[in-house]
Parts: sequence; C-alpha cells; structure tokens
Amino acid sequence: MMKIMTVNDNRTLYKLTTGEIYVLAGLLGYNTVYGTESDTLDGWRDDIDGNVSQAVTALTDSGYIEISFGGTLYIGSNLKTMIDCLCKPETITSAVISAGNCRSERYIISAGGKSVTLERNKNGRAYRMLLSRDCNDFDVSHIIGKASDMNAKNEAVSQLQLPYECAETAKTLISRFREEDAKELLEKHLTHKDAEKVFGILSGNTDIITVKTYRMNEGLCRCVYNKLLAAGTVNAEISTDNKRNIRIKYIASDAIEKIKSKISLL
Repeated sequence: MMKIMTVNDNRTLYKLTTGEIYVLAGLLGYNTVYGTESDTLDGWRDDIDGNVSQAVTALTDSGYIEISFGGTLYIGSNLKTMIDCLCKPETITSAVISAGNCRSERYIISAGGKSVTLERNKNGRAYRMLLSRDCNDFDVSHIIGKASDMNAKNEAVSQLQLPYECAETAKTLISRFREEDAKELLEKHLTHKDAEKVFGILSGNTDIITVKTYRMNEGLCRCVYNKLLAAGTVNAEISTDNKRNIRIKYIASDAIEKIKSKISLL
C-alpha cells in the first residue's frame, strides 16, 4: 500500500485529462470515479502500463504529484480533496445544456461540506475541476431557481400529461425519420397544438436543460431529483410521476434564460 503525504496546495482550479484523473484515483486507492466518462480510456487496453506511466509522468511534470523512491505519494491537499469528492461523493448534481450540436455538461460533486465542479471540455479529453470549500449539501434550487420564479406574473400556465411509453415510442419513430407517424401517435393523446410542441421537444429542435441530483446511500447512487426544461420554440418544464406519465408545464421564456445563466456561472 502506497504511503500518502499531502503538501500545501493553494490551487482551486485544475485541468486534468480523464486518464490523469483515473490514475490519481488509483494511486489514492479508489476503484470508482463519478462524473467522468471512461470512453476515452478505451484505447488504453493495448498498453495499460505505458499509458499509466505516461499519465504519472505528466502529473509529475506539472508538479501535481511526486513519488519518492521509497514509494511515498506526495500530492497537493486541494487536489487530493477533489479526487476524494469524485471517488467517495455524498451528493452528485449534473447540469446539462444541449443546444443544436453543442453540449455543455457540468457535475457538482459534494462530500464533507466541500464540492467540486467538474466540466468536460469540448473534445472530451480533459476536465476543468474547481474546488469550493463553502458547500453544505448542494442545493439544486441554486441552478433552477424556486418554483415561484419559474413563471412571469399574469402569464397563463398550462400543463399536459403524456404516457411515458408514448413519448418513448414517438422518440424512436423520430430517430428513424418517421416524423409523421410520431405526430400521429402524439395526437392520439394530445391536441394538435400540444402535439406539435411535444414533437419539438422530442425531436431535439429546441435547447434542452437537464438537471439531476443523486445521493449515495449504502454504496448505491440513487437519483432523488430529475428536472428537464426545453427552450426555444417551446418553453416547458418536464417531469415524470410514479405512474410513468410525463408531465409538461409551459413556463415563461425568460425563466429559461435565467437558468442558463446560473448554470454558465458554475
């Protein structure tokens, strides 16, 4: 077992590749990392030893770690705190904005009153990691705002309900370029006007904002909060109930912009 020593670390922002994060986790004795995508490690299988050695060299050259001849790992205290959060979290919140072909994804991973904001860069090969020490059980409302802020004053709010299986089938039809069949299916459950709006959501012609929160419980990661919002031609808040129905609530257009701005500031 490698001996671990922490050194003073004033950094609160790190930029690490997926491989470097996994190697750090392994050096610290972890076998699971949350909030990262392992697909960029698929190419490691042919030369695991070489790639691990390369990652260790990069981390050492950056001054992030040092491994002594005696087998002691010296690592910055803040960097270790970040990896601890990613590998042994208490709460995980993901915030995703999908707009056309662009996708922005952030995770806020909290443990022990601290949190790490994890953002994957556009090419998917590296992450920005920002440490916050002022975090007590991350509050989802920080991202999406309170319900009272979701609707403009005096604006009528309408709500509809759609069986989950119907939405799922319609989404499949759309992916197979059978748009008219999808619209016909939706109109069996909705008015023509509502069907057009839901079609816009399912076909991806609108910006999509997804917010999910997970909590660790007895070693399992359970989703305790799930909210989806669509922007552009359709402004809606989408949720599911225990009966597997999708509920769509139309909201004020400026509410979406407020949510976007909050996520972009994370």
